[in-house]
Parts: sequence; C-alpha cells; structure tokens
Amino acid sequence: MYPVKGDPLEVNVTIWFSGTIEYFDGATWQPFIKPTMTFLEGTYTFRFSDQTSPSIETNLTLIAPSVEKTVAYIRLLKSDGVSGQPGATARWWDYGKPKQDVPGETNNDGVLLCLMDGKHTDVLIEMTFEDATAPFKRQNPTTNSFYIFQMTKVTVELRDHAGFIIPDNSTVNYYWPYGGTERIFGILSNGRASKDLLMPNPPGFVYLIKDFQKSRQQIGPTLNTTVVFRTGKVVDGGFGCDIYWQYGGPTATFYDGIELLPGNFYFKDIDTNTVKNFQVKAGQILNLQTGTYSPPEEYFYLTVMTDPENLTTIPGEGWYVKNTYVELNAPDIVFISDNTRYKFSYWDLDGEPQGVGVNPITVFMDVNHTATAHYVLQYYLTVTSPFGTVDGEGWYQSGATAYATLDTGLVDHGNGTRRVFVSWGGDASGTNYAQSNPIVMNAPKTAVANWKTQYLLTVVTDPAGLSPQPTRNPTGEAGPPNSWWYDADTSVTLTAQTVSGYNFNYWDVNGLSQGTGVNPITVVVNTPKTATAHYVAVTYTLIIETTPGGSTNPMPGAYSYAAGSQVEVTAIPSSGYVFDHWELNGTNVGTATTYTVTMNANYVLKAFFRQVPPLTVSISPMSASILIGQQVTFTSSVSGGIPPYTYQWYVNNQPVPGATSSTFTFTPTAAGTYYVVLKVTDAAGNTAQSDTAKVTVSSIPVGGYSISLYKNNWLAIPAYILIIILHTTILCSAKYGRKH
Repeated sequence: MYPVKGDPLEVNVTIWFSGTIEYFDGATWQPFIKPTMTFLEGTYTFRFSDQTSPSIETNLTLIAPSVEKTVAYIRLLKSDGVSGQPGATARWWDYGKPKQDVPGETNNDGVLLCLMDGKHTDVLIEMTFEDATAPFKRQNPTTNSFYIFQMTKVTVELRDHAGFIIPDNSTVNYYWPYGGTERIFGILSNGRASKDLLMPNPPGFVYLIKDFQKSRQQIGPTLNTTVVFRTGKVVDGGFGCDIYWQYGGPTATFYDGIELLPGNFYFKDIDTNTVKNFQVKAGQILNLQTGTYSPPEEYFYLTVMTDPENLTTIPGEGWYVKNTYVELNAPDIVFISDNTRYKFSYWDLDGEPQGVGVNPITVFMDVNHTATAHYVLQYYLTVTSPFGTVDGEGWYQSGATAYATLDTGLVDHGNGTRRVFVSWGGDASGTNYAQSNPIVMNAPKTAVANWKTQYLLTVVTDPAGLSPQPTRNPTGEAGPPNSWWYDADTSVTLTAQTVSGYNFNYWDVNGLSQGTGVNPITVVVNTPKTATAHYVAVTYTLIIETTPGGSTNPMPGAYSYAAGSQVEVTAIPSSGYVFDHWELNGTNVGTATTYTVTMNANYVLKAFFRQVPPLTVSISPMSASILIGQQVTFTSSVSGGIPPYTYQWYVNNQPVPGATSSTFTFTPTAAGTYYVVLKVTDAAGNTAQSDTAKVTVSSIPVGGYSISLYKNNWLAIPAYILIIILHTTILCSAKYGRKH
C-alpha cells in the first residue's frame, strides 16, 4: 500500500494480492476492489486472507502526499502470462538522464512500485532478473503507468547421435555471457529440463552440461527457446580402452557404442598402454580402431501429433531405423478437468484415417511419417437431486443435446412430510421431472432438481365428525381424510363453524391451546400439524315426575341431555294402578306408555296413573233346563281391572277348548246336571271368577211328547193345537207310505 498523486485529502491505495482483501470502515468489513481504491486520510484496518493461510489484519495510517508524484507499476510475468515472478529488480530514468535504481524487488505477484518525485512524462524502465537485464520499455506513466515484462520458457534437451532423447538426469547450468554468474538451469528429467528466463540485452544465454559421461559441452549464446545437446557415438573397433576428456576430466568407463558429448578426447589402450587422441562429433559414429566417422544408420522420423494440437504426449515420436515397426497407443481419455475431457476417436497416418476406434496402430517406418490421434471434446453433465433417482448424467460430445431425468416428482416420507418437484435449475430448465428441457452440451453443465417441501395439516373437531367442518384459507391440496398438503411456511386461516347443539370452545394445534374462544386462528405450516376445534355440547334438563301409583324408566328425577338428543321414558304402573297419560310442560301429549322427548329445550315430563277398580265378572243365565240336543247361550259382564281381558269358560271345572270369548253357547250331548263358570284375566294378570250357573239336561220321554199347558196361558193354546195337527199329519203320511 502506498500513497500516490492526488488531492491532499485523499489517498489512492493499490494492492497486489492473490487472495481476498477487506477493510474495516469503522462499522463493517467492506471488500477491497483490486487493484486500486481511493480513501480519505486516516487509519484503517485491512484484512488479508486466502484459501491456504489464516487471515492477517494490519492497521495502516494513510496520509495524502503534499507534493506531486508520478507512479509507475512495474510487473514481471512468468511465461504463462498470468503468474508473477518475485525477486526481480528495476531501474528507471527520464530519456537522456542517468539511470536510477527502483527500491526493492518484485513481490510474489511480480509487482514493484516506482515512485518518482515530480511529474515525469517520458520514462524508461528496465528489469533485471538473475543477472540478465531485459530491453527497456519507454512510455508516459501519466497516461499508462503499467510497465509489463514477460519471461520466456526455455527447454534444454539431451539427444543421442540419432536424435533420440537420452533419459539422463544430468545438471544443466546457464549464464549471461555479459557479466552474469553461472547458475543452475535445472536437472534433466527424461532428457529434458525447462525454465522461465528473462531474455536479456545483449541477447542470448550460454547453456552447459558438465557431468554427462564425465564430459561437458556448452552451447550459446543463443536466444533459442529449445536448446539441444547432441552426442556422438563411439565404437571400439574390437579392443578395450579407457577414455579421457581432453581437459583432464575423470576417466569414463568405455563401452562399445558409448554416447559422448562433442569434444576432444584421448584413449589409452589397456593392452599396449598407448595413448591416442580422437574427436567426437555430434550425430556421427566414430570407429576408434580405424579413426573413421560414419553417419548414423538410415533413420526416418515419426511425428506423433494430436488433434487438438498438443493435447497430450503419446509415446513413440522420434527417429527409427529404416523398416522398423512402431506401435502407437493413444490414451482413450485425456482429462482437461474433472468435467471436461477429450475421448479418442481415430488415428490418421499421413492424413489417411485408420478406422474409427482402432487403437493402437502399427507404423512401418519406410519413410518419414506423421501419425495424428484425433479426439472429440466431451463435457460432463452432472445431474443432482436430493430426492428420487436421477438419470442422464454422464459424458456428452461437445454440441450434443442432453436431458436430465428423475424417476419421480413426488416423495412422501410417510410422516406428514413430502417433497414435490418444482423445476430444473442450474444449467437446465423445465418443469417436467421426467425430462428437462434440452441441454446443449457446449460446456460442462449441471442440472439441479429443485424441490419444495410440503407438510400435512390435519383439521378435525372434538367431538369427531361434527358438521359443518372448519374452513381453511387457502384450501390446500387434498391428502388423507381430514388432511391437506401445504407448501412449507404457508399461513393457513382456520375458522370453526357454528354447529347445531354445540358451542365452540377453543382451538389446539399439536395439543397446544390457542386460547379459549379464539376463532379464527392462523397456522404456519412449517411442520406436520394437527389442528383440533373443540366444541362443548349444548345440554338441556329433563325433569321426570309421576303421580302416585307408578314409576318410570328412567326413574323420576332431573337429567341433563345434549341438545337434539332423543330420550325415551316408559311409564311403569304399580299394582292396582294403570297408566293414564303424559303431560309435557303441562300439556297432554298422549297415552302411550312410552314417550320420546326431543331435547331442544328444558322439559318437565309427568306420568299420570289412576287406581284400577277390582276385577268382577257375572254371567247369565244362572240356571237353565234343556233337553238333549237343545243349547243354552251364556253372556258375561266384566268390570274393573285393566283391559284388555282374556276369557276362559269352564264346564264342570274343565276348560272348554275354544271358549275364550265373552259369550259361550253350551250344547250338551248327554242328560245330566252341568255347572258353568267364567274366569277372566285382565292386562295386569288379575283374575276374577263368576258365580256358578246350573244347567239341567233331560232326555226326550218314550212314546211321545208331553205338553204342559200352564194355567191362564191362553196365548199358548193355538200353538199347541197347531203342533197336534202337524204331528197327526206326519203319522198318517208315514202309514200311507208303508202301504204303498
């Protein structure tokens, strides 16, 4: 942080920091908008943090400069053009003026501040890193204050006489030949080493390998970004020897076909102890015995490429002896990131496709060849959902159309909670859980299933099943009986209705009373809930009374019944009494022994009983004299008791079958004296018996009939005369019939 040119009351603050920066304004933490913000003079707390280190807080007092200054921001970038290179120094000067050192070095972001007193409009700046000074940059810092320098990546390779990489781990050094110090460039790994260098002026670096086979070689100065050390091959020609580098290098153990860096050597024949000088030439084969050089065997170069270019390195590129067979095997998958990859499609050899999916291929090295592995770009579709089972996730070729799917749009947890699919989000869209709208796979995509939570609201009454039921607003979606689904946090107004025969008392929600008489209530459905509307039944009093002579069921007394209920009361007379009638609140309501009261008011129900007279019975006639074949009819008179009555006639103390009515006709079939009695039973089971009537039955006399004429009965004389005439006529007719 540093002050720059500006109003004396303000300070411009510039921060180069790869993490997060915040400042405290006295009330809250505010984000610092990189790279520059303007503050009023004062003391501020700044907080620095990144993903790998704990946050750091520091207090800074900002004071605006009192003199005019010019600032230049100097930055050295690595070869990737993004990362900064720390440790570089810089010098600045006005055109035609002496150079001045810029205090300090570049920080981890590669930034160095150049603060110049006064106004400068033509400033030159040069950077130095590891002894090398890059060409200066000249510009007007008041219009463009950023001086950007960038390093160059240089690769050093060690190859054999035929051009093949030598898998060696020798150390490579380098230096700037115009006053630089020799430094380590890097350690070869599989024959290669790379390093970012600040390309100098005057141009070029010198590169050295000093420890390969106890020999050394240097190349340069050169500005090449690829520096190749090429060896020569030495064969002994049939005798053994030790070899030495000409500048006194340690003895190297010779073996036939050894690869050595170019230079002058001598060898010592072990058998003859003679010494002879020889020179190794890059790319040549030296026969020590004959002292002759020959070019390498005929080689052809196999170039191995990828489409897209430089996608991956496929082993096999290089020089091959003529008529060699080379197998090339491309990796099936090349990952760019976790969700971006290239998938192998086919090889072409010198532009000729080798067949889709054919891998590996074999190349016959009869000429130089170029083999290209073609890949197709693929992106991954991630499909996520907290519920249900998703499908459609996977790799898709760039530009293809994909769909995200779910096996269900409704998940009921069985506890009054369920999840309802709403829509596809992320990089997907649509409201059909079974298939999203088309997703064009032109980048890695994520389809997210959005769900909403619903809870079950159960609304009941106490007592259960009262009608009408409470109302709901909003009504919700029907669920199980007396239950409805609502989106989480929905506010529902519940109103208890007027129910005949009941008075509303209070609501409870999940057992918690909402207050006596509070109606309606609002329920926030943020969990499964049960709301119960409690009612108290309206009751009326029934007083049952009786007059003397009986009781009731239920017994006389005061009773409380719910409004609308029906109560049956039965009159039970005592012995010797009979029920007469009912009176309800003083009004005669009938004589049936059972009366039903509908309890829609308070009532007094009274049963009236009356005393029953004794049961008596008489019959008539009390005596009779008849002949056989004649009959006599008895009638009865019954009083008292409790109707209806049942009758049974007796003759000589024996019940007469079928003689169960109030009259009885007696037809004797034999002469004699008979005694007739009637027994009567009333509805209460009381019995009464009549006095005994006497019936005398005579036989018809032998020889005819006798007729008695009572004295002074003059009206009977004609009748008897008529009978005599009739009898005489019958006898004459009988005699006449016998003669004929």
